[in-house]
Amino acid sequence: MSEIEGEQLWPDLAKELAFDLAGLAQVVTIDEDATWALSDEVGKLHSCYRGAVRLYWPPRKRSDASLHFSSTVWTASELISNDHDGKGLNRLRAALRRTLMSTAVLSIPSPVAAREIEAEVARQRISELEKRAAPDSEELAIARLYLSENEQLKRKIEQLEAELAKAAARAEAAAHSLSQLKATESDDDESEQGQVASTEPAVGETRFYKKTHSKGAYDVLVEVKGCDHTAWQNSASADKARKGLERLTGRDDWKSLLHCGTCTGGGMWKVRW
Repeated sequence: MSEIEGEQLWPDLAKELAFDLAGLAQVVTIDEDATWALSDEVGKLHSCYRGAVRLYWPPRKRSDASLHFSSTVWTASELISNDHDGKGLNRLRAALRRTLMSTAVLSIPSPVAAREIEAEVARQRISELEKRAAPDSEELAIARLYLSENEQLKRKIEQLEAELAKAAARAEAAAHSLSQLKATESDDDESEQGQVASTEPAVGETRFYKKTHSKGAYDVLVEVKGCDHTAWQNSASADKARKGLERLTGRDDWKSLLHCGTCTGGGMWKVRW
């Protein structure tokens, strides 16, 4: 997960995710300098910056021995846009838990030692039964048949689990490719295209920005989807928001700047360019 202006998107974000994903993933927080170093290492397509959270799957080797990376990103804009009720962090935690735990169930087989112990217990029971029953008894024949079929079924289950894990990996890769295609079609540079500046707002265009935290002299803002509220208020005294908007966009030529009187969890701003 990356920082935005030296802060995580939510307080204790890294701590919460590390708690949820213990034993399943390594949780790492990177500052602004590290985001550029990461981009140099894995390429712009898999970069992580300005408050985004990105899940990197273990890399796979291609036939030419080069590494293939697969990753899934949640941008700050996406996360903040979905935090309309103050439960955005909980939704992100649930999504990551569901994704990683469901994959782990498919890809981590039961320990060999556990299967060997189960088989040995079954053989001991048959041995005890042999001592008590006649060698050609029907009960003993059924027990032996059960043991043989049980071993065959276990091997079949292991084979099917391996095939299912491969199918799940292919499905994940396909979903990732589809998300990239959609991002390209919608020109959503921030979602999947790495550290590339967002498109400039056009004359007359309306965009929305939300405050994530304050840095003393200015507010830290991210571009988000609209909130669909109608309680917009004038913002003549919003100096910190104005400075934050100018810092984010590099411009100060907006036509109007209105504040939402309904949104909670940080200021929501409606800007007409």
